Amino acid sequence: MSADTVTFYRVLLSLIGIGLSFGYYLYYLRDRATPKRIYTAVLILCAVFGLYLYLELGPQFQLQRTTVKRMTNPHDFYHYYIGSKYFRELGYFDLYECSAVADQQRRKALRPDWKIRDLRTYRYRTISSLADRPRYCQELFSAERWRSFGRDIEVLSGWLSPKGWNTALKDKGYNATPVWTMVAARFSNLVPLESAAGVFWLLSFDWVFSLAIFVGVGLAYGWRPALLVAVFFGLNSLSATGFVKGSFSRLDWLACLVLAGQLAGQCSHEKPDGQGPDGHQEAPHHHRTAQPAAVAHPGHQRLEEIRQQQGDQQWHGHRAHRVAEPHESGGGGEEQRVPNGLELPEMQMFQRVTAVAGHRR
Repeated sequence: MSADTVTFYRVLLSLIGIGLSFGYYLYYLRDRATPKRIYTAVLILCAVFGLYLYLELGPQFQLQRTTVKRMTNPHDFYHYYIGSKYFRELGYFDLYECSAVADQQRRKALRPDWKIRDLRTYRYRTISSLADRPRYCQELFSAERWRSFGRDIEVLSGWLSPKGWNTALKDKGYNATPVWTMVAARFSNLVPLESAAGVFWLLSFDWVFSLAIFVGVGLAYGWRPALLVAVFFGLNSLSATGFVKGSFSRLDWLACLVLAGQLAGQCSHEKPDGQGPDGHQEAPHHHRTAQPAAVAHPGHQRLEEIRQQQGDQQWHGHRAHRVAEPHESGGGGEEQRVPNGLELPEMQMFQRVTAVAGHRR
């Protein structure tokens, strides 16, 4: 598919996803039965199409041509693989200069008049101005590590065109945190780029994180929101191979964010014994009406609170009429008085009890 076709499908998918979310919210807010079969069928179709776009399974996709070069985003992979593997030698400032030096000693894809970014000043400098840097770069490495670094640069630069390789060295450098680098370096140092299986193993980290995101959202909010996440991944251009997909552990932060949201939602439901969400003492179980299972999810909990507030306002708005009305069948003109301070569930229970009593009279 062409870029314009993918963009059109993403816009169409986003509009359908917004309509589904808004429609489900309105049905739930107004306490109406959602047309589950139609809603679920459309949602599943959108999720499948979203994964189709996310996995880029267009007509040009052929399983037998699934090579490392085709599945990798070399520009991004270079920064996070090389940056973490050789962080002890290069740090945050020498990545581009020493990469250019290694390129000039091996593949020589960069022309002398081309420019790269100086990560100390963020200004550009030409390749020819690096004549004094080979010795400096080699002193940062041991002999074995320098040979390994040169081989990795030769392989990675070969995954890109000369212009693409030059563009990678004009970026903003390696910007992962020290904690991420400490963990990622243990994996990147285990895998040589000559090993296709090892590279696919590094690429699989983000697939595992994506699956964790779907499962986490499903456990915390339900399987329908999880399908909406699949729709989001399909229409989000930042998750395409040209941006962060096909790189090395780029979705770990999002997976941790979803996990933190799930834990926060569980903690918000854990209250001291006998206390409600607002910290007040709850009524005994036999005075409370059963709540639907959907209230267990944080999103549904908020909708349920809105519905209860609306119901509470309606109760107080018509309370004067309810209190003073005599029962037609009571015969004695007795008033149906409601004790003060009752919450909505207790009000509903009181109404049921008094209605039964009036019917018996």
